Amino acid sequence: NGSLRRMEPEVELRYYQVAQRHRFHPGVAGYAPDIKVKGTEVSIDWTKYDSRLSRYFNGEAFTDKHGYWGPGYGTAIPHIQLPFNCNKKDRKSGWPIASENFRLTPDGEKVWLETCRQFKEHFDADATWRKVRKVVFLGGLDESYNQEAYDAMIYFCKLTRKGLGKDWFQYRIDGGYNSPAMRQLYKYVDLWVCHTAGWHQPKMLNFRGKGVETWFYGPMVYERQANSGCGSNTFTDLDLLVNRGIGWVAWKHRSGYCQFEFDFYMWRVPERRNRPTKAWDKRWTEAQNCRYGKKPNEFNGSGLLIYRGELMGKPGHPIAGVRLKAQRRGIQDYEYFWLLREAGKGDQADELVNSIVLVPPFGAENYRNPNIWKHDPEQWEAMRIKA
Repeated sequence: NGSLRRMEPEVELRYYQVAQRHRFHPGVAGYAPDIKVKGTEVSIDWTKYDSRLSRYFNGEAFTDKHGYWGPGYGTAIPHIQLPFNCNKKDRKSGWPIASENFRLTPDGEKVWLETCRQFKEHFDADATWRKVRKVVFLGGLDESYNQEAYDAMIYFCKLTRKGLGKDWFQYRIDGGYNSPAMRQLYKYVDLWVCHTAGWHQPKMLNFRGKGVETWFYGPMVYERQANSGCGSNTFTDLDLLVNRGIGWVAWKHRSGYCQFEFDFYMWRVPERRNRPTKAWDKRWTEAQNCRYGKKPNEFNGSGLLIYRGELMGKPGHPIAGVRLKAQRRGIQDYEYFWLLREAGKGDQADELVNSIVLVPPFGAENYRNPNIWKHDPEQWEAMRIKA
């Protein structure tokens, strides 16, 4: 969501290191170099961009040079989201240039293509940077469910592939798109991050068979359909198997996962900052999924995966919460299943997972079904030990 790039670099580094220790990677939107556009001429200054990000691209951020210890020592981040974006109709936040009604002028297209060329040239100049997966996601079209949006997704994909080369990057879309929409889009989509409300296993398998990589995001368990509007897996009355289950469901679905609430992104808005005045101040439970307005629609109290250290006397330091620990446990479980498969025992790994995760999770068929898995954590642990 961009909160990390608004931090001071050394504070941001600590967040990346916490993520590495807990076996996930921040997918930060909007890291962009300084750019000047005059007519169709594009001038990019890479100084600040390189200074901030190169240590993540070459793995140096996760070495003792920067005080790191833990798993993934010296291992670079696996992917980076490039800053290319189209703006919503009422905004001018497109990058490298604003669009009009989801289209660029002929000169605007030249700017887009030239920026693509310079990005590719810059990344390809470094052998370590070349290994990092590049992703283009147009936030201006996030969760957009109409024909105009589908046409725009295709338009910008074609333009970006022309500039970067089809196989140089992954074109990503986010949303619970139905089959008719995906029949239009799949040829242009490399990475589909699908909302769990829209995840229907036969549909996902169909488009995966056509070459689309699938990830999921959103609630793991649906007590009711309305859960899809908040997306939280961190409500304080959800058991921690919700977080541990992410790794297990990712294995069952052969899918990646995207989490949107590991940090409190409203922190940057002063009037919404979380500054409790006493231990049980209700503001303590306001997470990023609260709906703000004149009369805030406060969902049931929600925690986070990572808390700001400022709230706990550790300014500039991320504090890993118990939910993050549970999520890490599930990802470690996934690693055991992966090791089994590498040893030629993939069927046994599937049997262990299926003994716990009882149905293919997500989708309308699982609304009001809290029993997608067994609820006894000791049974989960027994399968981990068996693996």
